[in-house]
Amino acid sequence: MDTPVRIMWSFTLGNPWRLTPKEERDRLLELMRQDEIKWKAAGVKLLGTFTAGGEGGNGYGHTWLLEAPNWDVAVGVNTDIALGQWVKHIEKYAIWFGWTLGVEDAWAKL
Repeated sequence: MDTPVRIMWSFTLGNPWRLTPKEERDRLLELMRQDEIKWKAAGVKLLGTFTAGGEGGNGYGHTWLLEAPNWDVAVGVNTDIALGQWVKHIEKYAIWFGWTLGVEDAWAKL
């Protein structure tokens, strides 16, 4: 049985994004959307997001929490982010991988 992998992806758009012409940003957002569609089709779940103005408490403006069904899919998400044309137009990003210890199930029983 495959173990689901949690992915925390944090990024800041910053000046590179702001300085990109709108038409190009629209094209890049469509490329990102195509990656998201591919991830969802591979079984990736979006567990949540949060945004903090500027660079929030962790130094990034946006954070997504995803869950991939296994390591192979998680590596694919990482590859798409690292090699995507759209990521070259953001200021910085970081990705962390891990797994749940069942805390959600215990929380649900409170």
